[in-house]
Amino acid sequence: MAIIIDDKSRVFTLHTKNATYQMKADAQNVLLHTYYGEKTDNSDKSLLFYQTDRGFSGNPHEMGKIDRTYSMDSLLQEYSCFGTGDYRITSLKVQNKDGSRAAELRYTGYRVQKGKYGIPDMPAVYAENEEAETLVIRLEDPYSGMEVELYYGILEDMDVITRAVKITNLGTEDLILEKAASMNLDWEYGDFEWISLYGRHSMEMNFQREGIHHGIQAIGSVRGSSSHQYNPFIILCEKGADERMGSCYGFSFVYSGEFLMEAEKDQIDRTRLICGIHPDNFSWTLHGKDTFWTPEVMMTHSGNGMGKADCHCKRGEKAGH
Repeated sequence: MAIIIDDKSRVFTLHTKNATYQMKADAQNVLLHTYYGEKTDNSDKSLLFYQTDRGFSGNPHEMGKIDRTYSMDSLLQEYSCFGTGDYRITSLKVQNKDGSRAAELRYTGYRVQKGKYGIPDMPAVYAENEEAETLVIRLEDPYSGMEVELYYGILEDMDVITRAVKITNLGTEDLILEKAASMNLDWEYGDFEWISLYGRHSMEMNFQREGIHHGIQAIGSVRGSSSHQYNPFIILCEKGADERMGSCYGFSFVYSGEFLMEAEKDQIDRTRLICGIHPDNFSWTLHGKDTFWTPEVMMTHSGNGMGKADCHCKRGEKAGH
Protein backbone atom coordinates (compact mmCIF):
# COMPACT_ATOMS: atom_id res chain seq x y z
CA MET A 1 0.00 0.00 0.00
CA ALA A 2 1.22 3.50 -0.86
CA ILE A 3 -0.60 5.25 2.03
CA ILE A 4 -0.19 4.07 5.63
CA ILE A 5 -2.11 5.89 8.38
CA ASP A 6 -1.70 5.48 12.14
CA ASP A 7 -4.96 6.95 13.42
CA LYS A 8 -3.89 6.81 17.06
CA SER A 9 -0.66 8.79 16.54
CA ARG A 10 -2.11 10.70 13.54
CA VAL A 11 0.95 9.87 11.45
CA PHE A 12 0.57 9.74 7.64
CA THR A 13 3.24 7.83 5.71
CA LEU A 14 3.38 7.82 1.90
CA HIS A 15 5.53 5.30 0.05
CA THR A 16 6.71 5.31 -3.53
CA LYS A 17 8.95 2.66 -5.05
CA ASN A 18 12.15 4.06 -3.53
CA ALA A 19 11.13 6.92 -1.24
CA THR A 20 9.06 7.70 1.85
CA TYR A 21 7.21 10.89 2.75
CA GLN A 22 5.68 11.48 6.17
CA MET A 23 3.66 14.07 8.12
CA LYS A 24 1.95 14.18 11.51
CA ALA A 25 -0.82 16.13 13.23
CA ASP A 26 0.57 17.01 16.66
CA ALA A 27 -1.21 17.59 19.98
CA GLN A 28 -1.90 21.23 19.00
CA ASN A 29 -3.40 20.06 15.67
CA VAL A 30 -0.53 21.61 13.72
CA LEU A 31 0.36 19.50 10.68
CA LEU A 32 4.09 18.81 10.91
CA HIS A 33 6.34 17.61 8.13
CA THR A 34 8.44 14.77 9.55
CA TYR A 35 10.36 13.08 6.71
CA TYR A 36 11.07 12.90 2.98
CA GLY A 37 13.89 10.74 1.69
CA GLU A 38 15.11 7.19 1.21
CA LYS A 39 12.44 4.53 1.65
CA THR A 40 12.05 3.52 5.28
CA ASP A 41 9.47 2.18 7.74
CA ASN A 42 6.28 3.75 9.08
CA SER A 43 7.62 4.79 12.50
CA ASP A 44 6.99 8.34 13.74
CA LYS A 45 9.97 10.41 12.50
CA SER A 46 8.97 13.44 14.59
CA LEU A 47 10.59 11.65 17.53
CA LEU A 48 13.93 12.56 15.92
CA PHE A 49 13.28 16.32 16.06
CA TYR A 50 15.78 18.34 18.06
CA GLN A 51 13.97 20.53 20.59
CA THR A 52 15.38 23.44 22.59
CA ASP A 53 14.30 26.86 23.79
CA ARG A 54 14.22 29.10 20.71
CA GLY A 55 15.18 32.56 21.95
CA PHE A 56 13.43 35.47 20.20
CA SER A 57 11.04 33.10 18.40
CA GLY A 58 7.58 33.54 19.85
CA ASN A 59 5.45 30.71 21.20
CA PRO A 60 1.72 30.23 20.53
CA HIS A 61 -0.34 31.69 23.38
CA GLU A 62 -1.52 28.30 24.60
CA MET A 63 2.06 26.97 24.70
CA GLY A 64 4.04 29.96 25.96
CA LYS A 65 3.91 29.01 29.65
CA ILE A 66 4.09 25.26 29.02
CA ASP A 67 6.71 24.59 26.36
CA ARG A 68 9.11 27.31 25.22
CA THR A 69 10.62 24.93 22.67
CA TYR A 70 7.36 25.02 20.69
CA SER A 71 7.52 27.85 18.15
CA MET A 72 5.93 28.21 14.72
CA ASP A 73 9.17 29.93 13.70
CA SER A 74 11.14 26.70 14.06
CA LEU A 75 8.61 23.89 13.53
CA LEU A 76 8.81 21.81 10.36
CA GLN A 77 5.40 22.46 8.81
CA GLU A 78 3.45 20.91 5.99
CA TYR A 79 1.70 24.15 4.94
CA SER A 80 2.87 27.36 6.60
CA CYS A 81 0.84 30.55 7.15
CA PHE A 82 1.71 34.22 7.43
CA GLY A 83 0.87 35.97 10.71
CA THR A 84 1.38 33.06 13.11
CA GLY A 85 4.82 33.91 14.48
CA ASP A 86 6.57 32.06 11.65
CA TYR A 87 8.98 34.64 10.21
CA ARG A 88 10.22 32.49 7.35
CA ILE A 89 8.77 32.51 3.85
CA THR A 90 5.24 31.12 4.09
CA SER A 91 2.80 29.28 1.84
CA LEU A 92 -0.42 31.16 2.55
CA LYS A 93 -1.23 34.81 3.12
CA VAL A 94 -4.86 35.87 3.51
CA GLN A 95 -6.49 39.22 4.12
CA ASN A 96 -9.52 38.89 6.37
CA LYS A 97 -12.56 41.16 6.38
CA ASP A 98 -11.18 43.18 9.32
CA GLY A 99 -7.94 43.84 7.41
CA SER A 100 -5.80 41.41 9.38
CA ARG A 101 -3.45 39.12 7.47
CA ALA A 102 -3.29 36.00 9.58
CA ALA A 103 -4.50 32.43 9.22
CA GLU A 104 -4.08 29.73 11.84
CA LEU A 105 -4.62 26.40 10.12
CA ARG A 106 -5.34 23.37 12.29
CA TYR A 107 -5.81 19.72 11.35
CA THR A 108 -9.44 18.54 11.24
CA GLY A 109 -9.38 15.25 9.31
CA TYR A 110 -8.42 13.29 6.22
CA ARG A 111 -9.71 10.98 3.53
CA VAL A 112 -8.15 8.50 1.12
CA GLN A 113 -9.41 7.87 -2.39
CA LYS A 114 -8.39 5.43 -5.07
CA GLY A 115 -6.82 6.88 -8.17
CA LYS A 116 -5.28 10.28 -8.84
CA TYR A 117 -7.19 13.49 -8.08
CA GLY A 118 -7.87 15.98 -10.87
CA ILE A 119 -7.87 19.80 -10.83
CA PRO A 120 -10.77 21.61 -12.54
CA ASP A 121 -9.73 23.50 -15.68
CA MET A 122 -6.01 23.03 -15.10
CA PRO A 123 -3.38 20.53 -16.27
CA ALA A 124 -2.41 17.75 -13.89
CA VAL A 125 -0.69 14.38 -13.97
CA TYR A 126 -3.09 11.64 -15.07
CA ALA A 127 -3.08 8.06 -13.84
CA GLU A 128 -5.46 5.13 -14.03
CA ASN A 129 -7.20 4.18 -10.78
CA GLU A 130 -4.95 1.18 -10.23
CA GLU A 131 -1.81 3.28 -10.76
CA ALA A 132 -2.28 5.86 -8.00
CA GLU A 133 -3.81 6.74 -4.65
CA THR A 134 -4.80 10.13 -3.24
CA LEU A 135 -4.54 11.39 0.32
CA VAL A 136 -6.43 14.55 1.27
CA ILE A 137 -5.56 16.29 4.55
CA ARG A 138 -8.10 18.83 5.78
CA LEU A 139 -7.04 21.95 7.71
CA GLU A 140 -9.24 24.78 8.95
CA ASP A 141 -8.82 28.27 10.34
CA PRO A 142 -11.31 28.37 13.27
CA TYR A 143 -11.52 32.18 13.18
CA SER A 144 -12.35 32.86 9.53
CA GLY A 145 -13.93 29.53 8.57
CA MET A 146 -11.39 29.00 5.78
CA GLU A 147 -10.83 25.34 4.87
CA VAL A 148 -7.60 24.22 3.22
CA GLU A 149 -7.35 20.72 1.74
CA LEU A 150 -3.89 19.42 0.90
CA TYR A 151 -3.96 16.89 -1.95
CA TYR A 152 -1.24 14.25 -2.36
CA GLY A 153 -1.24 11.99 -5.41
CA ILE A 154 1.01 8.97 -4.93
CA LEU A 155 2.25 7.32 -8.13
CA GLU A 156 4.13 4.51 -6.42
CA ASP A 157 5.80 2.80 -9.37
CA MET A 158 6.90 6.11 -10.91
CA ASP A 159 8.49 7.35 -7.65
CA VAL A 160 6.44 10.55 -7.94
CA ILE A 161 4.23 12.40 -5.45
CA THR A 162 2.08 15.27 -6.70
CA ARG A 163 0.72 18.08 -4.57
CA ALA A 164 -2.06 20.64 -4.95
CA VAL A 165 -4.18 22.72 -2.58
CA LYS A 166 -7.92 23.43 -2.52
CA ILE A 167 -8.99 26.49 -0.49
CA THR A 168 -12.66 27.04 0.41
CA ASN A 169 -14.32 29.91 2.23
CA LEU A 170 -16.83 28.20 4.51
CA GLY A 171 -17.74 31.51 6.18
CA THR A 172 -19.90 34.41 5.06
CA GLU A 173 -17.27 37.20 5.00
CA ASP A 174 -15.04 37.68 1.97
CA LEU A 175 -11.43 36.47 2.16
CA ILE A 176 -8.69 37.76 -0.14
CA LEU A 177 -5.90 35.35 -1.02
CA GLU A 178 -2.64 37.28 -1.39
CA LYS A 179 -0.42 34.22 -1.65
CA ALA A 180 -1.46 30.59 -2.13
CA ALA A 181 1.45 28.26 -2.81
CA SER A 182 1.04 24.70 -4.04
CA MET A 183 3.76 23.19 -1.86
CA ASN A 184 5.75 23.79 1.32
CA LEU A 185 8.62 21.47 2.23
CA ASP A 186 10.83 21.81 5.32
CA TRP A 187 14.13 20.10 6.17
CA GLU A 188 15.50 20.06 9.71
CA TYR A 189 19.11 19.80 8.54
CA GLY A 190 21.15 19.52 5.34
CA ASP A 191 23.74 21.49 3.40
CA PHE A 192 22.01 21.88 0.03
CA GLU A 193 22.62 23.19 -3.44
CA TRP A 194 19.95 23.87 -5.99
CA ILE A 195 19.97 23.56 -9.74
CA SER A 196 17.83 25.79 -11.92
CA LEU A 197 17.50 26.43 -15.65
CA TYR A 198 17.62 29.91 -17.17
CA GLY A 199 17.80 31.18 -20.73
CA ARG A 200 17.16 33.77 -23.40
CA HIS A 201 16.20 33.80 -27.06
CA SER A 202 18.11 31.10 -28.95
CA MET A 203 19.92 30.08 -25.77
CA GLU A 204 17.41 28.32 -23.54
CA MET A 205 17.81 25.82 -20.71
CA ASN A 206 21.19 26.85 -19.27
CA PHE A 207 22.32 24.89 -16.24
CA GLN A 208 22.89 26.86 -13.03
CA ARG A 209 24.04 25.37 -9.72
CA GLU A 210 24.56 27.29 -6.48
CA GLY A 211 24.57 26.70 -2.75
CA ILE A 212 21.55 27.35 -0.56
CA HIS A 213 22.82 30.13 1.72
CA HIS A 214 21.32 31.75 4.81
CA GLY A 215 18.49 34.03 3.73
CA ILE A 216 16.15 33.80 0.74
CA GLN A 217 16.86 32.96 -2.89
CA ALA A 218 14.39 32.39 -5.68
CA ILE A 219 13.64 31.93 -9.36
CA GLY A 220 10.36 32.92 -10.98
CA SER A 221 8.51 34.85 -13.63
CA VAL A 222 6.15 37.85 -13.65
CA ARG A 223 5.91 37.88 -17.47
CA GLY A 224 2.44 36.35 -17.59
CA SER A 225 3.95 32.99 -18.46
CA SER A 226 6.60 30.70 -17.02
CA SER A 227 8.88 31.78 -19.92
CA HIS A 228 12.22 30.44 -21.10
CA GLN A 229 14.04 32.97 -18.92
CA TYR A 230 13.44 30.71 -15.91
CA ASN A 231 12.03 27.21 -16.14
CA PRO A 232 9.58 26.13 -13.36
CA PHE A 233 11.76 23.17 -12.45
CA ILE A 234 14.52 22.78 -9.86
CA ILE A 235 16.64 20.08 -8.26
CA LEU A 236 17.63 20.45 -4.62
CA CYS A 237 20.58 18.21 -3.76
CA GLU A 238 23.19 17.62 -1.12
CA LYS A 239 26.59 19.17 -1.80
CA GLY A 240 28.76 16.98 -3.99
CA ALA A 241 25.84 15.08 -5.53
CA ASP A 242 26.30 14.16 -9.19
CA GLU A 243 24.42 12.15 -11.80
CA ARG A 244 24.89 8.84 -9.97
CA MET A 245 25.58 9.66 -6.31
CA GLY A 246 23.96 11.75 -3.59
CA SER A 247 20.52 12.64 -2.28
CA CYS A 248 18.47 14.74 -4.72
CA TYR A 249 14.94 16.14 -4.83
CA GLY A 250 13.28 17.14 -8.11
CA PHE A 251 10.35 19.60 -8.33
CA SER A 252 8.35 20.47 -11.42
CA PHE A 253 5.56 23.07 -11.31
CA VAL A 254 2.80 22.00 -13.73
CA TYR A 255 1.75 25.52 -14.71
CA SER A 256 2.57 27.84 -17.61
CA GLY A 257 1.73 31.11 -15.84
CA GLU A 258 3.65 33.33 -13.45
CA PHE A 259 5.46 31.31 -10.79
CA LEU A 260 7.81 31.52 -7.85
CA MET A 261 10.12 28.82 -6.47
CA GLU A 262 11.84 30.15 -3.35
CA ALA A 263 14.13 28.68 -0.73
CA GLU A 264 15.16 29.97 2.68
CA LYS A 265 17.82 28.73 5.06
CA ASP A 266 17.04 30.15 8.49
CA GLN A 267 19.12 31.09 11.52
CA ILE A 268 19.08 27.53 12.90
CA ASP A 269 20.06 25.97 9.52
CA ARG A 270 16.63 24.63 8.63
CA THR A 271 15.71 24.89 4.95
CA ARG A 272 12.27 25.63 3.50
CA LEU A 273 11.21 25.36 -0.14
CA ILE A 274 7.97 26.84 -1.49
CA CYS A 275 6.57 26.47 -5.02
CA GLY A 276 3.49 28.16 -6.44
CA ILE A 277 1.88 31.03 -8.31
CA HIS A 278 3.94 34.22 -8.07
CA PRO A 279 2.27 36.44 -5.44
CA ASP A 280 3.40 39.78 -6.95
CA ASN A 281 0.50 40.03 -9.42
CA PHE A 282 -1.84 37.72 -7.55
CA SER A 283 -5.01 38.54 -5.60
CA TRP A 284 -8.09 36.34 -5.44
CA THR A 285 -11.32 37.14 -3.59
CA LEU A 286 -13.10 34.18 -2.06
CA HIS A 287 -16.74 34.96 -1.41
CA GLY A 288 -18.70 32.73 0.95
CA LYS A 289 -18.60 29.09 -0.26
CA ASP A 290 -16.17 29.94 -3.08
CA THR A 291 -13.26 27.59 -3.84
CA PHE A 292 -9.78 28.17 -5.24
CA TRP A 293 -7.43 25.45 -6.54
CA THR A 294 -3.68 25.90 -6.83
CA PRO A 295 -1.76 24.35 -9.75
CA GLU A 296 0.06 21.07 -9.23
CA VAL A 297 3.65 20.36 -8.22
CA MET A 298 5.37 17.07 -9.02
CA MET A 299 8.13 15.96 -6.68
CA THR A 300 10.48 13.02 -6.53
CA HIS A 301 13.45 11.88 -4.46
CA SER A 302 16.53 9.94 -5.50
CA GLY A 303 19.29 8.64 -3.26
CA ASN A 304 21.34 7.79 -6.34
CA GLY A 305 22.04 11.13 -7.92
CA MET A 306 20.21 13.74 -9.94
CA GLY A 307 19.98 11.55 -13.03
CA LYS A 308 17.35 9.43 -11.30
CA ALA A 309 15.46 12.47 -9.96
CA ASP A 310 15.30 14.09 -13.40
CA CYS A 311 14.19 10.81 -14.96
CA HIS A 312 11.30 10.38 -12.52
CA CYS A 313 10.01 13.92 -13.15
CA LYS A 314 10.15 13.48 -16.93
CA ARG A 315 8.23 10.20 -16.67
CA GLY A 316 5.61 12.00 -14.60
CA GLU A 317 5.33 14.82 -17.15
CA LYS A 318 4.69 12.27 -19.89
CA ALA A 319 1.82 10.92 -17.80
CA GLY A 320 0.26 14.41 -17.63
CA HIS A 321 -2.26 15.97 -19.98
